[in-house]
Parts: sequence; C-alpha cells; structure tokens
Amino acid sequence: MSDTREKMDKAIEALKHNFTKVRTGRANATILSDITVDYYGVATPITQVAAVKTPEAHMLMIEPWDKALLNAIVKAISSSDLGITPNSDGSVVRLPFPAPTEERRRELVKECREMAEQARVAVRNQRRDANTKIERAKKDAELPEDEARRAEEQVQDMAAYQQAVQALKNKQFVLEANQVIFRNGMSAFVTSNTNFVLMNGNRATVQTAFNTPYPGPNGIGGVTVDGNSSDMKMNVDKKGNVNCSFSVQGIGISAQVFITMSNGDNNASVTISPNFSNNNLTLNGNIIPLDQSNIFKGRSW
Repeated sequence: MSDTREKMDKAIEALKHNFTKVRTGRANATILSDITVDYYGVATPITQVAAVKTPEAHMLMIEPWDKALLNAIVKAISSSDLGITPNSDGSVVRLPFPAPTEERRRELVKECREMAEQARVAVRNQRRDANTKIERAKKDAELPEDEARRAEEQVQDMAAYQQAVQALKNKQFVLEANQVIFRNGMSAFVTSNTNFVLMNGNRATVQTAFNTPYPGPNGIGGVTVDGNSSDMKMNVDKKGNVNCSFSVQGIGISAQVFITMSNGDNNASVTISPNFSNNNLTLNGNIIPLDQSNIFKGRSW
C-alpha cells in the first residue's frame, strides 16, 4: 500500500509543479525552474545561478551572480517555450509578463483542466493496479478475504484523499454533508446531496435542507446562500492533515469558513462562523471534486 500511496503522491506533486509553470500574467519565478544554462559544462537551472526577484507584479528580474552568464540566460529563455521576450541591460535580465487576453484566459482554463484530468487518471490507474494486485493475491490464497477487503478499502480511501486535496487546491470542491451540528451541540443526520458547502473558483454556496414539512426559504426545507469567496488559505502538515479557510461575502452570508481533513480519506468537517453572530454551524461529510458531485441546489439568496 505504501508504494501505491507514493505513486499517487507523485501524480499530485507533478500536477502542482505543472500548475506553477502556467503563465497567468503574474510574475512567477517557478517558471524558470526547468530552464537551464551551461555553467562550467553542467546544465544548471537559472534559479541556481542567479538571484530572481519580483520588483513588480508583472515583472521578473534575473541578476546572475556571474555576469558572463547574462547572454546564455537570455538565449535559454528565448529558446524556451515560455513565449516571453527577455530584455537585458548588460547587468540584469527583465522578463515582462503581459496580462492575458480573454482568449488566453480561456486557453489557460482549458489547459489547467486537462492537467487536472491527467492527474485524476493517474490516481485512478494506481487505484486500479493496486486493486488488481489485491484480487490476484486473494485468488492465489496469499491474502485472506477479510484482509483483502480492508486493503481494497484502504486503496479507495487513499484515492479519495488525493482527489479531495487537489479539489481544495483547485478551488473546485463540494463537501457533501451527512451530519449538521448546531451551536448548542445538537446534531441532525441529513441527506448529502442537499446539504453541502461548495466552492467554484471565487464563488461559494452553503446549503442546508432538513426533513421537515416546512419548505424554508430554499424550497427544500432549509436555506441556500451564495457569496464571493476570498482569502483562501490551505496548509497540509507533515502527516498529511489538511487545514483550509476562506471568507464568504454575499447578500445572505458574511462568514469565515474553516475546513479540516485528516490524512487517509476524504472525511472532513466544515465550520461556518458568521462575522456578526456566534451561530456557528458545522457540517461533517466528504469532500469530492465539483465535477463528481450530484448535489441538488434549492432557491438561493
């Protein structure tokens, strides 16, 4: 199982690396990490032979420690696939990052979606291969049936965790809740496709729906509120535990949202803390990619 987890982790790390190289219009030194120059006979990344600074949001400034490398750096960048023309003044190299056109923005979205899909396929392939090995071991009587079942569940959980982490990073996720906990400690088990927290880029939705004859503002027994999301922060500690937070502002909501997810599966908890009251609400459930969700949304504010 450790080999499967390692390969899944590598697929996600590769996706993260590819995302850092996407040229969005903001200066990002990471795009230089794969461009090398000949430094005393050794192909060396530019970032290891020069100081790379960001004097402004749309400009990178490259100052080689050895000025003799200046022309080599210009040539390497010009012959790369960055699509940016470097400017040299004999001392430093400047890389301007023009703001992307609307057409380029659409291309970037398509490009990032393709990268994400490739990572999902890689994770699914690792899950399939692991399950095949488990089935083979079970047929050969090398693995008892109960242990095989636990191993299969572990593989499923690992894949779900990796997809949840990436969905959070992409800001394209849904927490489908099976339990709602109120401020007073009381809780209710709920239907996951009508109780959720959703993020789609810079938009977020919070919805609750309870088994009651009263339709509520959203028409399905609860409340649905939409808002703009901002200040997304995410941290994955050394053990793989995830903590995430963001703000939501809208007509019907002004709150801070806090997400916690432990390493091992996609089980998570979301706490919604209103900015102007202490009526905190916690939803427990599973985080899945937005495009894999089958939620039903009621009338929103």
